[in-house]
Amino acid sequence: MNNSTTFVYGSELQGSGRTSTENMVVGLTILIVSIAVNRNRAVYSPLTYEHIFTRKNSYAYIAFSFISAALLIPTLFVFPCNLIGYSPQQYTFIFVKCYAGQQRDFSYVGTVINHFCMTLCSCTVLVDITTFLRILYIIMVLKTHKNDDLFARNVRFFKQSAFQNIIMIAGLAATVHQNYANVPVDKMDEKHKILNLAETYGLLVIHVADPFECGSAIKLETNFRLSLILFNPEIFTSKAKYRTLECYRIMMQIGVVQCIMAPGVLFFGTTQLWDTDVLRLGSTFMKVMTTAVRMEAMLSFVLSLNRLKIMCGLQYPSAVHTTVAIAAWIFGIVYFTLLMTPYCDYLVIPGQFLSQYDLTKPWTATVAEVGSVSLVTTVTLTFVAYLIIVLYLIYIQHKSGKIPNFKKEKPILFYGMLRFIVDITLAILFNFGHLPHTHWVDFPVLLGYTLNNLLLPWILYLCLYEQLRREFFIRSGSVVTIILIASWMFGVALFTALMTPCCDYIIIPGNLVTRYDYTKPYSELVQRIGGAVLVVSIFFTLVIYLAITAYLIHMQIKNGKIPNFQREKAILFYGGLRFICDMTMAILFNYAQLPKFH
Repeated sequence: MNNSTTFVYGSELQGSGRTSTENMVVGLTILIVSIAVNRNRAVYSPLTYEHIFTRKNSYAYIAFSFISAALLIPTLFVFPCNLIGYSPQQYTFIFVKCYAGQQRDFSYVGTVINHFCMTLCSCTVLVDITTFLRILYIIMVLKTHKNDDLFARNVRFFKQSAFQNIIMIAGLAATVHQNYANVPVDKMDEKHKILNLAETYGLLVIHVADPFECGSAIKLETNFRLSLILFNPEIFTSKAKYRTLECYRIMMQIGVVQCIMAPGVLFFGTTQLWDTDVLRLGSTFMKVMTTAVRMEAMLSFVLSLNRLKIMCGLQYPSAVHTTVAIAAWIFGIVYFTLLMTPYCDYLVIPGQFLSQYDLTKPWTATVAEVGSVSLVTTVTLTFVAYLIIVLYLIYIQHKSGKIPNFKKEKPILFYGMLRFIVDITLAILFNFGHLPHTHWVDFPVLLGYTLNNLLLPWILYLCLYEQLRREFFIRSGSVVTIILIASWMFGVALFTALMTPCCDYIIIPGNLVTRYDYTKPYSELVQRIGGAVLVVSIFFTLVIYLAITAYLIHMQIKNGKIPNFQREKAILFYGGLRFICDMTMAILFNYAQLPKFH
């Protein structure tokens, strides 16, 4: 059975079967069990915890999880007639029959794997319950650890692991149920479709919420450790200095609004992938996103007012900021409510890279105009506020020769001004640009909005705030942070380019090496950029390791010994060996021009 096989479900299902990697979830399931046991031991037996969960043991658990998944997936191919594929008619993964009229309508391997995962998750729930009871006992009966940071950290990590397990078991329960509930297409009603969609979107939620899952390009930005953000509130919320300062409270609200934009990108992507707006989820969540964009602009204006008051020493009640922030939330609720009425609509159309207002509805033009004017107005007012701040700072610099507290205020000022530039550019292009609706125009605008709303904020936070960066990347300097961020951005850009109609990377049956599709206009350019970046980065890696080696030789000659060499030797050896392998493969694949034979 191959990926292009036409399969039959019942007697009506038609379509191209695509083998599902849904059961890769088994690796995640085993990993979640390990995390649940880890949290249980940390709460029940903190003294023995470090001896059980050593670094070596932790690596072994992780390796075992991924090896288990890697070994289980091939069984779908080894055992005949056990493949699973996605049915566009039933909105779920189903058994792929080998021939018309086959009586068996389920996969033995898939059933075993699903029940295995379900059993593991059920056991994990029991472990989580015992951990929760122990936490309650410590807090309510023993009344200890009230000011214990380590205990609070363990409790927070327990919440995170429990959250991940709840999502996982919900998705698995839907999967197991669907294995027994699927019916032929001609007998399906709305109830069956809703149940099937619940399973599919349950799995999508797992991808979005769980930091261990890897999503597709559509899910990449929403997949940025949502559960880690929700359950690790050191960033902003758990630190007193973040809670007490008004500017950080405003930035927290902006962060919340940015988070609620994420599902819009996800369901816009699924609409394009499935070529249909299932249950209007794409349009609904894009309504949430377009509302959130306007709310973020208003809250950014509140942040600019806060900076104006602090840096210019203005004397007026902070209630003004609170009032504007409340107005932003009220505007968002009203705007979204209007978009959900029968008199106004905002659509996601499969095949088009930009969502659009439905001007056939009577109120749509008015609502769109109000939204556009409010967005541009608040962004312009934000610019005016920052312009006043800059002029005031120039005046102070000219008058006294220095600006009080400028070093502390500079990151917030720079963040606000950069966001203004990007926001106003996108707002004008989208609302007033009257650009031609072609893929070459719409896709960059869509990508700009996506990166601006989901990627740029946290990149700026990490680049501009040293304390925040230290808490996010422990012991990571600014140079390392910038390189890490650049690596992720390059990966997102490269993958996005490969997913466009103008570039492709293909697998050809019978060929043992994948390759770029040079019939597409930009495949060669993307290949050259990717190959150059790979070789250049590996070359600089070589330079760094040579510098390290030269320094170690110098220290050996000078002092007769190398400090901490025993501890660093393993990392150095690992990096050097990886460099040799990576450089060899990169040159062979990209530049060697080897003959093409098996």
